[in-house]
Amino acid sequence: MDSKAIRHMTPHQDWFYTYELISRGSMFMNNDHALKIVGIGTIKLKIYDGSIHTILEVRRVKGLKKNILSVGQFDNLGCKIHLDNGIIKIVRGVLVVLNARKIIANFFMLI
Repeated sequence: MDSKAIRHMTPHQDWFYTYELISRGSMFMNNDHALKIVGIGTIKLKIYDGSIHTILEVRRVKGLKKNILSVGQFDNLGCKIHLDNGIIKIVRGVLVVLNARKIIANFFMLI
């Protein structure tokens, strides 16, 4: 998870449950390098405890090295974000969608 990213992103086409090719748009990385967005869709993530979570509006970005979930995009989708002592919880209604632990700066790893 990244609190600075504006979109959910992955380089993995095989992760998509639904997928639509797109031929426009780029994502700019911290080094001002542009990576091409080649698709958008829904992925299903299997978390460490075996539960499966559906993530909507994920961009497939060619050349991306890591998967990124945007805290801001969860907020835009109506989720509540709870941050306490290095643990972030993404909650929608009464359901905890995802949990993550801060590993460095503004980056969180799913737990």
